[in-house]
Amino acid sequence: MTLLAYHNDPAIRAKYIRRVKAHQKADAIVQSYGYWKNGKGCAVGCTLHSDKHSAYPRELGMPEELAHLEDYLFEHLPNDIAKKWPLRFLCAAKRGADLTGVYDLWSAWNLIDPKDGVITLVSDEFPDIRRIVQESGEACLRHERVNAARAARAARAAGAARAAEAAVWAARAAEAAVWAAEAVWAAGAAEAAEAARAVWAALAAGAAEAAVWAAEAVWAVGAAGAARAVWAARAARAARAAEAAEAVWAVWAVGAAGAARDVRAARAARAARAAEAAEAAEAVWAAGDAYIQRAADKLIELMQACDKPVTAKP
Repeated sequence: MTLLAYHNDPAIRAKYIRRVKAHQKADAIVQSYGYWKNGKGCAVGCTLHSDKHSAYPRELGMPEELAHLEDYLFEHLPNDIAKKWPLRFLCAAKRGADLTGVYDLWSAWNLIDPKDGVITLVSDEFPDIRRIVQESGEACLRHERVNAARAARAARAAGAARAAEAAVWAARAAEAAVWAAEAVWAAGAAEAAEAARAVWAALAAGAAEAAVWAAEAVWAVGAAGAARAVWAARAARAARAAEAAEAVWAVWAVGAAGAARDVRAARAARAARAAEAAEAAEAVWAAGDAYIQRAADKLIELMQACDKPVTAKP
């Protein structure tokens, strides 16, 4: 016996549409709430006042798989759109339409559509998965329901592959960020240490040079000039020491300023990466919302096309 929407009875269609309209007006259609309790519920709950997806064929003359699909889309649509979804779903089904092939055609779209299909998420690195997705989508077009489970496995495999790739990328990005920060600090420290060593080496060389000069001066001018020569040597060493100390402070100041700049640069880089990651996450969520809405639109389109039994196109 062919299953016909609302059992081809206008009274049944009017009953459920009236019920869901009332729940929508009362703001009783709620996501992530449960099927039906305290006068509120999800899409299925507000339609049947129960959680029995299996009752759709008996109550509404619709295949059970459409109840599950309606439910899934309801929970993932943006909230303001989700509240209007149950009524939109019921109104899309024309009284007496045969909806038994709708799920197959929607599944084919979901798997192999060139824009939104699962197959677009599977790179050429996974040829076996691409083949399974393609074959499953083509089987759905032929209404070979036996391949539905295989299609689901293919979809999960594709999603796992994409998730694994994203996880590796994230781990590498985090590792690179840590490495970059450590490299900045290491470079700054090495540069400062090298500069300090150069200054102290120059200071030591200057002191040795001053000592030699003082000795030569003593021998050259004799005892009478020794005092003056020693004083001159000491003055030179003092001047060099002061200059060296000032140079050391300057080097450390430059190093500190450079390190501070490097730290600020590293922080800025991390902030930029964080902002980029947040922007990417928002883009992913936005893309997900857009896909769900297109998926819902596709289901409505297929249901509305059912003035007669759905058949696959050659």
